Amino acid sequence: MIYNMTKQIYSSEIGKNGYLKTLGLINLIQDCENLHINSLEKFNNFLNEHQVGVFLNYRQVHIIRRPEVLEWVKLKTWPYETKGFLGYRNTLMFDSNNEVLMKSYCLGTFINISTNRFVRLPNDIVESIGQYESYSDMPYYGRHIEIHQADDVEQKNDFVVRRVHIDTYQHMNNSFYVTFAEDLIPDFDYNMIRVEYKHAVKEGETLTPYVYKYSDKYVITLNKGDIISCILEFSKER
Repeated sequence: MIYNMTKQIYSSEIGKNGYLKTLGLINLIQDCENLHINSLEKFNNFLNEHQVGVFLNYRQVHIIRRPEVLEWVKLKTWPYETKGFLGYRNTLMFDSNNEVLMKSYCLGTFINISTNRFVRLPNDIVESIGQYESYSDMPYYGRHIEIHQADDVEQKNDFVVRRVHIDTYQHMNNSFYVTFAEDLIPDFDYNMIRVEYKHAVKEGETLTPYVYKYSDKYVITLNKGDIISCILEFSKER
């Protein structure tokens, strides 16, 4: 089924410019998607019984307009191209006039929480999720973010992952990668966010950020030693 959620934007979610913060936006998307997963009884039971988690590998968010404080918004989410080990998902946000505020797609994989191995969903579980068409009115950039020769590269100060950043999978929550990276770039009127999640980060681990500056975008890598944990891109979509 397609899942719908209605939400009023509260002051705690608003940034200094009076509009929804990026952290609030990512959390709204995640909450809507998780509520949908929890509503799929057969699928959710399978996840719980077999200790399977849905791990995010990639997310793309195209922001058309950020809602203001006390504005009512509606989110809509649905899966598509679920293929045993992985599945895609669209999530959209609308205002009270049904105008699109945000368009997103993501890729998730099914992982055993104890062994960190991929899990193939049985056919009946895949069928219970439902199959829908992907949203057509948006660009779909590839799920791998390339790092080309940049105009400038700067290493930023290390930061340590704290307890407050950890989710139920005992990893840093996906939204904090975006928040940390956003704080590393100057005020920039971006409307496209792409995130490639590569390696999970746990409490107490240290990340070293690198900021790659281009004429039309910023790319940030969050490195755990010699391993890139996450690559993020902030750009202005025409």
